[in-house]
Amino acid sequence: MELTIRGADQASLEVSTCEEPLVHILDNILINAVQGVAGVAERRKQISVAAEQCAHTILVKVADNGIGMSPETLEKACSSGFTTKRHGNGLGLFITNRLCQVIKASMRMDSREGQGTTVTLALPRAGNDQARRLGK
Repeated sequence: MELTIRGADQASLEVSTCEEPLVHILDNILINAVQGVAGVAERRKQISVAAEQCAHTILVKVADNGIGMSPETLEKACSSGFTTKRHGNGLGLFITNRLCQVIKASMRMDSREGQGTTVTLALPRAGNDQARRLGK
């Protein structure tokens, strides 16, 4: 499997991590973005993915203009069992956050109710044989 995300300069971006947890992390973040914009009717639905290379990390930002979260909801979003979804189990962001810890990445969420959410992943930059390519 190859995941292609290009940085602004179209350069290859490689992270040093295990593939399976990274796939689960990105999958869940993108599912949440799709669900967030699904609740928007009055404006064009948008999801963007951007990546940039920093000194020791690759930053991957997934932003949507969906329903967003209140500060109270954002504070609880990664708690086990917490959900705002009718059929949710409250494990998605909890597991995503735990997987980030496992692969030595970090996840930050910024959100404004009615305006959308941005999730920023700071992934370990490649420097060994376990690198996973995020672009060509």
